[in-house]
Amino acid sequence: MSLVYLGYSSKAPGNATRYFESAEHARQQPTGSVNVALASGDPYLFNIEFNPELIRHDDSYCTSVVNLDGSDSIPTVQYFLTQVAPHLSIHPRIVEIGCGQGEFVRYLSLLSMDAVGFDPVLRNEASNLFQRYWTTEEEPAELYIMRCVLPHIQNPWAFLEQIRTVSPNSLVLVEFQSTEWLIEHSIWYMLSHDHVNYLFIEDFSSRYNVRGQGTFKKGEWAWVLIDFTEPVHPPPIHPKRIDQLAKQMKYLALDRDNFLGWARELARPIGVWGSAGKGTVLCSALKQSLPEDQDIIAVDADSNRWGKYLESSGIQVVSPDSVRNLPRDYLILVANPNHFEEVDALIDNSLAIALPSSFKV
Repeated sequence: MSLVYLGYSSKAPGNATRYFESAEHARQQPTGSVNVALASGDPYLFNIEFNPELIRHDDSYCTSVVNLDGSDSIPTVQYFLTQVAPHLSIHPRIVEIGCGQGEFVRYLSLLSMDAVGFDPVLRNEASNLFQRYWTTEEEPAELYIMRCVLPHIQNPWAFLEQIRTVSPNSLVLVEFQSTEWLIEHSIWYMLSHDHVNYLFIEDFSSRYNVRGQGTFKKGEWAWVLIDFTEPVHPPPIHPKRIDQLAKQMKYLALDRDNFLGWARELARPIGVWGSAGKGTVLCSALKQSLPEDQDIIAVDADSNRWGKYLESSGIQVVSPDSVRNLPRDYLILVANPNHFEEVDALIDNSLAIALPSSFKV
């Protein structure tokens, strides 16, 4: 089995969702490397330079989905009842691996489902929420859920095999950020160190029986519902597909270099709207590239992040209200193109707003 390097490499924070009380502490965190590759005999994209020793699931770790108005959001509910629940029994046992703060487990419990969740970053344990990693020692389930978990697991197919071993008749619902969307919109800052794997729906359909599939959040996210009844081995990747992926990754690298060069020449203070994974990587790239005295801030709707500092870059996170008081020379960069119109409507239109993913030269 030979490795194929696809032409995208960069430096990025070891973790893209940790926030610190001081800029100094944030800047002391180690930087990771991203080098996108695939193995010819097991064709999926992954970061060949992923270092598991850099991953920290501690008190600084904060993942959540918060709307621009500050309210919590669980996008999975958009399709779960209509496209996943019909495949389940009346009162199924459900295990969520990597449940965050248990938001979706609580939602399922309200539907009279026997749902439990596991996550080492869980702050408040309950009778069905456990502050630890899931292991094969736990009671089997009818459905396992992983919302943006499998992309962070080295050797993802081996992990799914662990589930199959203890619960061969189960279903698995996997959500992941769509690599197709990443490429289409040139979101090079979605390529982060802690996203080990960059997945396509066909990565699952070539290995498992897919019961259902779809996208949400305007194609940014994808989901698949698989079972283990017909495990298959993916065919070797076609050379034309390798060439296509290499060309796409090289374009992403070129877009990254062009954008950072443009930002240097612009010489204006910058506000990055969005401080989750994409925003953290974008801020880190800007901090590495721009002069030390160039002002950069991050803006986020999640109040849990306000006043804290991003891993590696040490850039401070401020509230959306703070943007209205910024000097007029600030350039606001919206990390997620799906939020562009909403952000534009929220702030004074006299502020310049740019979209990094649409930047071309």
